[in-house]
Amino acid sequence: MSFDEFKQYFGYNEHRLSLLAELESFLQTVGAQFSSFRVLAFGSFITDKEKPGDFDLLMHITCTMNDQGFRDATTLGRFVKSLNLAKLNVHGNLSKSFPPDEIALKSAQQIVDDFNDAPKNRAGKISCTHAIELAQVVIQ
Repeated sequence: MSFDEFKQYFGYNEHRLSLLAELESFLQTVGAQFSSFRVLAFGSFITDKEKPGDFDLLMHITCTMNDQGFRDATTLGRFVKSLNLAKLNVHGNLSKSFPPDEIALKSAQQIVDDFNDAPKNRAGKISCTHAIELAQVVIQ
């Protein structure tokens, strides 16, 4: 699903539109820093809940030496924390690829499996059973 389709379908009130605005800003930043990433939305935002408290994302970024964010990229958590996002919960990982032509972007299923298999999530009985992949997420 494209971001525009996602926004049209799920942005049906002001509260949801404000969460989508933060997501859009985040995706613009990711797109400016990295050339290869996959994003999946999950959690209460993709349900019919009128006012979800936040926005849950699963993502995988593969960065190469050609990417703007390569030098400073250490982990996805540090990258996301540096952006100071209030309402986005981003789970996943960031991988560096040497050389640039060996990009190995994880499939949507692999990203979900990694999240569900994480010891912290298993211990807390947290899992992802439904997700929507956002295709064409680089917003110009």
